[in-house]
Amino acid sequence: GVGVSNFNAKQVEVAYRELEKRGVPLVSNQVELSLCNQKALEDGTIDKCKRLGVTVLAHTPLAGGLATAKYTAMNPTGGKLGAKGKFRFETLQKFGPMHAALQTVAKRAGAREDMKITPTQVALNWVVAKGAVPLPGVRNTRDAEEVVGAVGWRLRAEDLELIDSAVEQGMAAPAKTKKANPMADRW
Repeated sequence: GVGVSNFNAKQVEVAYRELEKRGVPLVSNQVELSLCNQKALEDGTIDKCKRLGVTVLAHTPLAGGLATAKYTAMNPTGGKLGAKGKFRFETLQKFGPMHAALQTVAKRAGAREDMKITPTQVALNWVVAKGAVPLPGVRNTRDAEEVVGAVGWRLRAEDLELIDSAVEQGMAAPAKTKKANPMADRW
């Protein structure tokens, strides 16, 4: 089979049909998908892949840490003393409702599953719930253990509703400050 990367719904359809003529299956499409970037959901790419039986591989499922609640408006350095902030204050502010929802769901799911569940694990599980296989970056044993802890349990409908509505709320809210912030980022 063949895999593709960053194909939209129309491109997936064309590739699938052209490969099918040659007897070669289209097996995967690697796209960016996270709580902070849901374009592949919104534009129908993931639905098209599901209908055609193409596995969706989600790169950048944690949005460089933004979708983990590690970096927040109240903790822009992720707890690293003296570190320069990774994201703009306005960006962290916009995702504040999402960060709060991730923490709430982590506690709720942890109590339900009788295990410690982190916001990062919730964010990865959200990607799975949306129909994709997350491909998170792993730099050390701690990262690997956290990724492993994201499997073996599932978010419930009410968890997904809370997270999705928090993301929508944050995206709809205007930034509370217009001051320039030297913490440059791509989000």
